[in-house]
Amino acid sequence: RLLVPKADYYIATSLKEENNKKINHNIGWFLRLAAAKNYLPAIWELAEDFSSKILRGYYKKDTLEIAARRIGVAENICCYLLENDPYNEKRGMIEEYLGRLFERDGQMLRAVEQLSKCNTATAMFTLGKIYMYGKEDVSQNLDKALEFMNKAQSMEHSKAQEDIAKISSWVQQNAQKRNQANYYNS
Repeated sequence: RLLVPKADYYIATSLKEENNKKINHNIGWFLRLAAAKNYLPAIWELAEDFSSKILRGYYKKDTLEIAARRIGVAENICCYLLENDPYNEKRGMIEEYLGRLFERDGQMLRAVEQLSKCNTATAMFTLGKIYMYGKEDVSQNLDKALEFMNKAQSMEHSKAQEDIAKISSWVQQNAQKRNQANYYNS
């Protein structure tokens, strides 16, 4: 096995192509070798694979402590890449992953800040969900939730329409309650 980062990376990517674009143990080994020598393309590959696995629930059998550690590592890798390779074509995807990792980690203000930089359907949907229910240190805001869900729907997010209907119903119910309260108070 080679200790030349670029060669390790090319071996990993060719093995990945042969393996239907999935990273297995051997491919990960070559990528980690290249990443250990600070080869940025390998770090991007690892960040994408690791973050997407966390967000898809690949590690769902982890204890809370291990899950929190994995999320922290993924956040650090994403932050490192955004600071050290700002012009990479995968930047938008990593920014979205980072925002979703912050949300998964309960860091809602950071999630909102990060996801607001993204112009993807999933980022808009996640922002809509945060405002729809109000999470941690972000208050419920149905107007913002509806705004983000409408953006997600316009970008063809598959689940946005269902939540738009739910939010619209809540807004209507709240308006009816306000009208009733005003009637009885007058």
